[in-house]
Parts: sequence; C-alpha cells; structure tokens
Amino acid sequence: SKSGEITGPLLAVAGDVRGIQSGGRDFAVSATGTLMYILGSGSRATPAWVDRDGEVTLIHPEWDGVFTSVALSPDATRITAAVTTAGRADVWVARVDQEGSPPQRITFEERDVVRPFWLPDGDTVAYIAAPSGKSMTELLARRWDGTGSVRTLLSAEQLGTQRTLQEADVSRDLRWIVYRVGGGVGTRDIYAFEMGVDTVGRPIIAESFNEHSPDISPDGRFLAYGSNESGRDEVYVRTFPDVSGGKWVVSIRGGREPCLLYTSPSPRDRTRSRMPSSA
Repeated sequence: SKSGEITGPLLAVAGDVRGIQSGGRDFAVSATGTLMYILGSGSRATPAWVDRDGEVTLIHPEWDGVFTSVALSPDATRITAAVTTAGRADVWVARVDQEGSPPQRITFEERDVVRPFWLPDGDTVAYIAAPSGKSMTELLARRWDGTGSVRTLLSAEQLGTQRTLQEADVSRDLRWIVYRVGGGVGTRDIYAFEMGVDTVGRPIIAESFNEHSPDISPDGRFLAYGSNESGRDEVYVRTFPDVSGGKWVVSIRGGREPCLLYTSPSPRDRTRSRMPSSA
C-alpha cells in the first residue's frame, strides 16, 4: 500500500531471482509497481586456469557451484575451495595435475565453512568453520585428502574477543596466526596469536575503521591488509610482528584482498589466491 504497510495474503510474483553474496536479491520495484529483477544464480562459477595470453582452460568442466574462495596448493598440483551446494558450504579439494580426478569434499559436520587455504606443508588445508556442537567459528585444519582427524589451530576461547572469526593467515614458519574478526561496518579488526606463547590473541590493527584481509609475507616481516581509513578500501603494508615499525599504502586508486607473493617465479613458491567476500 501507499503507506508502506503489508496488506493481504502473500503472493509469489517471481521465481529464480538472482542472489548476491551478502544474502540479498537483485530486484527493484518502481513507484508505479513495476518489478525488475535478474534471473538465475549469478554467483555460480567453474574454476579454470588462465594463462598470460588469456587462454582459459576449465579445471573440471562439470564442477560448478557457488565458490567463495579458491586457493592453489604450494606445488600447484591441487586446489581447494569453499563451495555452496544444497544450501550449505563445504571445503572441497581437487587435483589439477591428474586429468579426470574428481573433486572431493573434506568437511562434513562443520557449519559456516569459509575461506580455506593451504598451510606451508602443502598437504594440509586450513579453514574457518563452527565445529559440531559449538556456536562460534574456529580455525580448523585437515589433510587435503580428508584422512585423519580435524585439528583446531585457533579455538573460539583463544580469539580474545566475542566477535566472529572471519579470515585468517598462518606464517610460513607456523609461528603466527593473524586473523580478522567482526563482520559489521566499523567492527572489523585484525588480531595476532603467537603459537606456543599466547593464550589468547591480541588486537594489532584495531582502529575505528574496517581492517580486513590480513596476509603475512613469506619471510614473515610484513603484513598486508585492507582498510577504509582513507574513505575507500585501500591496501596497506606494515612491518610485522611489530606493526608500529612502518606503514605504507600500496594501492593507487583503491584496492582489496591483498596477497603477498613469493619472489620466485616457480609455481611451487606461490602463495594462495583469494576471492573477494562481503562477509
């Protein structure tokens, strides 16, 4: 009605309206009552190799879904991804060095699964999820082939905050876990946890802005992250673990999702890639 109140019975007027990552739907209604919407699931994708000439090769042509993260193993033989199917997200792993090798799921009982990445050993996938029986997300890890038990790298009790764990990175020497908590505007902060030393994590970049996407350099001396402190998202680099030793903005006209790369051109020495997320 003109007053903005809902009157009368509910009536479905459109189906298959495309969703967006934040949970909303792509549609609009004019003042005269005209509905405009986009059909289908625009988030569905298929992982592929793209060479420097722009040539695209599908990794597994039949493997499609809603991908929220993709990460390449250090030796470039496997990929891991968070894929949403049948209404829930799970971590999947696929070999890219063996043609016809099917993707396999390695999470089953966990909830709220996001952002898998490879640990430096190249055989273990770390990911964020709420374990069975717990309400808070934690940083978990499991062998890439799904064998063995699930390990907890950072528990909810070790976060040092009641805010939800959303992103994480582990240093190459396995000494540090750097992670982002919070998902609302102005609540995203970056914490650090020193393995074997800290009992709870501590905030290292926790200002009145949104700090997110932490990524430790391969030598462990620098930390890249995103922040909107300039009024828009930019990529910054600070010294690490003492973040007060220097700070530089490295993006030019805005930037998100930094990833510090190894200097060697070998695929074995590349870090993981990231896909943007609005969480």
